[in-house]
Formats: sequence, structure tokens, C-alpha cells
Amino acid sequence: MLFSNLNEWMYQRCSQHERIVSILDDYLRKNPKDADLSVVHVLASTHMLGNAHDKALHHIKNAQQNYSAAKDLPVELLVQAGIYHVHLGNMEKAQVFFGVFTHETVNDYSHLIIEAADSLMTVKHHAYLMLERNDGVNKVSK
Repeated sequence: MLFSNLNEWMYQRCSQHERIVSILDDYLRKNPKDADLSVVHVLASTHMLGNAHDKALHHIKNAQQNYSAAKDLPVELLVQAGIYHVHLGNMEKAQVFFGVFTHETVNDYSHLIIEAADSLMTVKHHAYLMLERNDGVNKVSK
């Protein structure tokens, strides 16, 4: 969350969206296998501020391919990908990413659950069941 707030501040204060993206992209290009995943998070958030959800998803998918061979992506990045899919209208793909939420993790990820619900409300999608693990009993409709 700290990086997201920092990112918004940089974006609003500097008004240099392209420069921020260029710096972060350059870092990821120079560190293709061992980049700090928080940089991916900040870069994706920067794209989100510019409504470039597809570009944000590209970086998360790239991180998933390059960095997750040894470890799983952080839950924050997975939820962020789900939120971007919501904004792109890919509700089924979003549901897959929101599958990280379980009854056991509700307390640990309450802030992420709120962000996911806010994204659904933003696009006027009222299928909040997507945030609940339902084993396919209640299919989410578009």
C-alpha cells in the first residue's frame, strides 16, 4: 500500500507519467530474473493511474513468468491483476485471481478484499460473490 500511495504522489506531483514508467521499465529490463517485485507493483499501479490496465497486466504476467518459477507472486500482485481484469471486463479471469481469498485469509488480506470490492463497484458490477470462494456453485455472470 505504501508503494501505491508513493506512486500516486509521484504521479500527481511530478506529472511525469512517461518518465516514471520509463525508469521502472528500464529497471525491469536490466533485471529480468531478479527484479524486486515491488517495482512491478509500482509500475502496474502507475499504469493503472493512466488507465492503461492492459499494460499493467502485461508487467504482472511477465513477472509471473520470470520470477515465479522459484516462488509464488505476492498476493498483492495477484489481487492487483484481478482488479485490472475487472476494469477490462474480464470477470472470469478476475475471479481466478480473486481465488486467493479464502475464509482463512480474510483477516490477513482485508485491505485487499476492500480494494477488489471497490473495483467491482467502480465498474458497477455487483457480483460480490466473486470475492467468495464458492467452488463454481454460483457462477458469476457478465
